[in-house]
Amino acid sequence: MNRRTLYSLIFILILLGAGMYIDLPGAREIKFLGIDKQISTHRGLDLQGGIAILLKASPPAGRTTITSDDMDAVQTIVTQRVNAFGVSEPQIQQQGSDHLLVELPGIQDPDLAEKTIGSTGLLEWIDLSGTPNAKVGDPVTDQPVVVSGKDLTNASVGFSQPGTSGGGTGPEIDFQFNSDGAKAFGDFTGTHVGQPLGIALDKTLIEVATIQSKITDSGRITGKFSIDEARSIVIQLKYGSLPVPLSIEATQSVGPTLGQDSVTRSFVAGEIGLGIVVAFMVLYYRLPGTIAAVALGSYGVWTYAVFRMWPVVLTLAGIAGFILSIGMAVDANVLIFERMKEELRSGKTLGAALEAGFSRALPSIRDSNMCTVIICIVLYYFGSNFGASIIQGFAITLLTGVVVSFLTAYFCSRVFLRTLIAFIPHRLHAMHGSRLRWLFGLEAKPLERPAFGQRTAEARA
Repeated sequence: MNRRTLYSLIFILILLGAGMYIDLPGAREIKFLGIDKQISTHRGLDLQGGIAILLKASPPAGRTTITSDDMDAVQTIVTQRVNAFGVSEPQIQQQGSDHLLVELPGIQDPDLAEKTIGSTGLLEWIDLSGTPNAKVGDPVTDQPVVVSGKDLTNASVGFSQPGTSGGGTGPEIDFQFNSDGAKAFGDFTGTHVGQPLGIALDKTLIEVATIQSKITDSGRITGKFSIDEARSIVIQLKYGSLPVPLSIEATQSVGPTLGQDSVTRSFVAGEIGLGIVVAFMVLYYRLPGTIAAVALGSYGVWTYAVFRMWPVVLTLAGIAGFILSIGMAVDANVLIFERMKEELRSGKTLGAALEAGFSRALPSIRDSNMCTVIICIVLYYFGSNFGASIIQGFAITLLTGVVVSFLTAYFCSRVFLRTLIAFIPHRLHAMHGSRLRWLFGLEAKPLERPAFGQRTAEARA
């Protein structure tokens, strides 16, 4: 074995060990050579369960159309709300000109999710001096607005203390105004002490209180909030009002049991398919087929490691793309081994047939993989434009699998076969022995070839 092959083999084994470490179950942190990264398996909505919400935007008052700028702003604000909501790996994508699809893996409370994401988030302090009998839950009609949420600089969840007007240690919403809001609010509360003041969210009163003293740049909203409700309101206030009204057109809940069942079935399908492929390669190509099976195992380790490191959000469609790429990895080995068999039949030694087989199969493997890569790029582009996350997931995993499969089939299989051939005595490289020929998938006896003089006579005839 020459040094180049030895160093290549060591490099592959190091990469294989690193990939197996990354693939170990559970989340972990990698710190190496300046790399500081958290790695874990990210599962999509259809694998771990959760909620998918389809939102429809409507033109605001005085307008008849929804612009692309409106939808971009809506997507940005909804993304901020979802991130603050603490959802792991959400998918938020525009669909068409006026729809937004929000996928929230791991969330099981659809009502709270809908309220947090879909409500406009318009906060207003209302002058109720003209309607002293107003109560929580009443709609706001024509009452004057003192200050609106656009003057907020911050909002957070706090807890009222015993003995305060909050009435205990329940959750409250603390807020701060900018200079304009503080002036307007201070002027109003200073001249309306003893009169009712309402706080409305999306034109519905959420609190009615009596002004006790002048309030300027900060205050708090108390009421019968749960911690989750208070947090939901804070998220809406903190990340601004939506520029256009949103309505919930459809909500789909996926239970974790269904997701786990899908994962189990996918793995069973993958194991069966992989087993059949490996059996075919070993039975038909024998020793090279066994080498291909080892390279295929390396391919699986590295591809899954890429998914965890990137990270790629795995969905059922993504797993389908991964399983499909396994077939493409084997396809490359089939082309290489068939070329090797042709070279061996022509009388070349093992080493020469190996190098010729890989070199002459390269154009076919490269071109077929490049066509698949182009298709994956097109699928991802159209999936991005039309909000089809299923198509995108399939395209990403298939693209990753194709690239890794090309590297493993062409480089790893080559190094493994070079290593194997290095341990076969050189005098046997001419493939005269029937047992050795059988191990490489050839006929037990060499093909009969006419002598040179006989070929010349036949050619003249």
